[in-house]
Amino acid sequence: YDFMIIFHNEYLPLNQKYAKIYFVIGVVLWLATIVHPIRIPSFPSLSRRQLMFTYGGILSGSIPSVALSKSRIDGYPVQHVDGKDWITVLTSGQYFVLRQGGTEPLNSSPLVGETRRGVYVCAGCVAPLFDSTQKFDSGTGWPSFAAPRSSSVELLPSLLFSGSEVRCQRCGGHLGDVFVDGYKFPDTAAAVTGKRYCINGAALVFVPSDSDSGPLGGDGLSERRRPFWKNDQKALHYSRSQAI
Repeated sequence: YDFMIIFHNEYLPLNQKYAKIYFVIGVVLWLATIVHPIRIPSFPSLSRRQLMFTYGGILSGSIPSVALSKSRIDGYPVQHVDGKDWITVLTSGQYFVLRQGGTEPLNSSPLVGETRRGVYVCAGCVAPLFDSTQKFDSGTGWPSFAAPRSSSVELLPSLLFSGSEVRCQRCGGHLGDVFVDGYKFPDTAAAVTGKRYCINGAALVFVPSDSDSGPLGGDGLSERRRPFWKNDQKALHYSRSQAI
């Protein structure tokens, strides 16, 4: 599933023509590992499926920052919304990040500079994820938080990076990554927790505490589809009740 994002991704880092060529090369290399298994001392338990994903990410110019051994589809309470496929209820930018594990360009989300009080919820399932009191300016170009809400996210160690992938505990949507470098941001909440949750704005919706203000979607990539939460008043009411 993850490997097929090369064909569905609207934000390919390479030209479509070359991405397909690299896809074929990746498949050939993966097949070669079946005939002659590759021994990698650093990752002795790396499966052929993981090798396939790694080849695909590297050759497509988009090295995955996700935990390659766990699906984003199965094992989560929310699989889709109201019996619809995710691609029909999310914007193209939200789908790219949440369901395909993509990373938005830096400074592309309107949530980067958001400073109002409220709660940041998952753009896929409206689960409350981060409080505004934990948000800080990291200068990285992505919304950053010192800590998530209790039991709201799942952390999966990455095979290729020092940080861990952050997923929504409820729907399994890819949110971003967490790094243990909070000490680099003195006088912020991150200095207390020691962690920096670097989150894609497209994966979030900000629900302000002020009832006179509407929610603000973090997708700065596209407006192809209306996200479902704009029409889901019950979910919006729940999210606002969780805002502080």
